[in-house]
Amino acid sequence: MDMQIRIDIPSNSSAARSAKLGWPFLRLSPKVECISVSSSTSFFVSVLFGWWAYYAIVGLEIESSPAAILLLGAVAAVARFAMYCSGFGPSFNLWGWLASGRLIVPGFDQVVVTPLIVLALAIAGGVVKRYSGSWYPVTSACLVGLLWFTLLASGPTMRRWILTGQHRYRSPARLGANKQLRRPI
Repeated sequence: MDMQIRIDIPSNSSAARSAKLGWPFLRLSPKVECISVSSSTSFFVSVLFGWWAYYAIVGLEIESSPAAILLLGAVAAVARFAMYCSGFGPSFNLWGWLASGRLIVPGFDQVVVTPLIVLALAIAGGVVKRYSGSWYPVTSACLVGLLWFTLLASGPTMRRWILTGQHRYRSPARLGANKQLRRPI
């Protein structure tokens, strides 16, 4: 009579979790390595960018421009959306979207929420900056920090988006891949 006593210690590392899968599933499991930014890191990075914005405004004596916050927010929102959606497309095309009547596809549209929040914050920030008077360097710095914190700390994470998003992969030819690799069969 041979008995093994085993105590499972919960671990959060991906190597420990994938080792429990076993031989065929370990080989077939997705190998997605995306580095997430923690909330504390995103907070301190956003404070740093706000600080730099304040000293740039004060040091270079830049005048108040509410459109600059809107431009920063729009560029940052488009950059985040492009970074998340490069190589991916919606689960169905425009005609399928109109025919089904589903205006919102939660699995795919989750990636649009953060850029829309950043745009809304930039618009509200432009209004606040317009009425801030002589305090515009402080309000500009706070708005820059808030926009960066929203961009860095909001979800979904890239790993979650790649593994669970309702999207389809785009053709490699659209992504600039070498067309000689795709030969007709």
